[in-house]
Amino acid sequence: MSDLFKPCEGVPLALFAGAFWTWRADALGLDPDAHGLAFVLTPEGGGAAIRAEATPDAAGFLVEVPGSRTAAATPGRWAWSAVIMRLADGEIAHGPRGFVQVMPAPADGDAPDARSRNRRILDAITARIEGRITKDAESYTIEGRSIARTPLEVLDKLRTRYARLVAAEDGRGGVRWKRMTLR
Repeated sequence: MSDLFKPCEGVPLALFAGAFWTWRADALGLDPDAHGLAFVLTPEGGGAAIRAEATPDAAGFLVEVPGSRTAAATPGRWAWSAVIMRLADGEIAHGPRGFVQVMPAPADGDAPDARSRNRRILDAITARIEGRITKDAESYTIEGRSIARTPLEVLDKLRTRYARLVAAEDGRGGVRWKRMTLR
């Protein structure tokens, strides 16, 4: 099973419509004796939201949504938001926000490709580069038919571009560190 679909510290990157949704929300650092926690998931294209109440346990918070409630979830990108309630006075605060991809319910034995478009392109470019390592001709002609391959330099530039897009999707992009020397 891919890490993409395992329950984790926070909302998973992808969930299946009609399936039992579960994840842990311990990384928020909330005291279960002093706070309540819920997640509101809303489809980007509009539609009914799903509210997922978190249950406190010995480790922190566990979020569980039965398949009967997720059956009507439309596939696509959904926004989620953590809602924190202070139990002492009922005050509400909005916590972290993010996005999750709701996948269509797979047929028996059918597993959809959960990768984003950018990740699929990056994987294809990487596979093409790996396949080219053993080939030493960028073009050749056999019996009057010519085949020209994309130069490795172009593939490498494309791979760098799509690697940045995938990193941004995963929340790892956007910040670049430069080495500085202070005197």
